[in-house]
Amino acid sequence: MNIVNTLREALTSVGFEPPFLLVGHSLGGLYANLYARLYPNEVAGLVFLESSTTKDTSLNDYQAKAVKTINKMFKVFDSLSSHKQFSEVNFVEKTINQIHLTDTFPEIPVLVITGG
Repeated sequence: MNIVNTLREALTSVGFEPPFLLVGHSLGGLYANLYARLYPNEVAGLVFLESSTTKDTSLNDYQAKAVKTINKMFKVFDSLSSHKQFSEVNFVEKTINQIHLTDTFPEIPVLVITGG
């Protein structure tokens, strides 16, 4: 929710007006999915670009060592602030749960781009 609300606030503060075409890469796909469900009237369509899905609950297991180190550092920052949370991979399951608790996915165009 923090990421979705921060994105919505940033779009508003720079003067962008909906509807938006959201592009979600990796974990951003979960955020784009949640945004579209929470604010369906603000989203014209979604592009999932090598995006995580609600079945990707072990995302942190596949991160490189440097990324895992950075995420550990963010976890320390997270313990200091209840307002802003930075270590997003630690919130994958929570984000997935939030997606499952929202309304159905809106009737908007979706493009999925994946390798292989």
